[in-house]
Amino acid sequence: MAEPRICLGVVTGAHGVRGLLRIKSFTEAPEDLAAYGPLSDEGGSRRFAHLPNILRALVLQRQQADAHRPVRERIGVIAFEIDDMTPEELAVGLERLRGAEGVVDVSHQLRLGKKGRSQFAVQLLCEPSAIEAVAELCFAETSTLGLRVDTATRLVLRRSVDVSSADGERYQVKRAYRPDGSVTAKVESDDLASLQGHHRRRTAAAAAAADAATGADAAAAADAAAARHGDGDA
Repeated sequence: MAEPRICLGVVTGAHGVRGLLRIKSFTEAPEDLAAYGPLSDEGGSRRFAHLPNILRALVLQRQQADAHRPVRERIGVIAFEIDDMTPEELAVGLERLRGAEGVVDVSHQLRLGKKGRSQFAVQLLCEPSAIEAVAELCFAETSTLGLRVDTATRLVLRRSVDVSSADGERYQVKRAYRPDGSVTAKVESDDLASLQGHHRRRTAAAAAAADAATGADAAAAADAAAARHGDGDA
């Protein structure tokens, strides 16, 4: 009687020219593919003894895919309206809220409210664990009488910060890894503040972003080269 067999994954193709395989794992944690015992092909005629190489190909494939996959996270949302504070008063209050521990972002916009009155619509994003403390601070720093409080799920692109050069100057550049595999770059605006003239700031930003994009392409090429020249066969 044939020994019962369980399919833990399928080979989806070759990776590079050194015999590494791309494997789609059916285990909950892809890295656990080899944790269930000896691996072999469907017929059992070929056993894979070089498990570290199988895992290396699998983990590499997962890392390449995950690098451009949006991250899902929970965020606290606090919203309220203000129609009885001057812009100067509100600016001070919102600045204090921005500096509070756990606050991720504070935004406001002008709109018409009840009785045709102008009002400021305020929204704060904060860490879920900080909702109660931030809500108390909203009551302390503004004249609002009520808050709408909730938690939401948001998708965030993976980002990194690097240093790039343009015209002999060095700038911090934020890279965003998009789901289609592309990488976009944007220069930190504070680093451009010392440059005189809008055209010069825009030109420097474009040059630094292009330099960062080139660096991202080079890094991707280096990773691919390292994978192609890896040791052993899967």
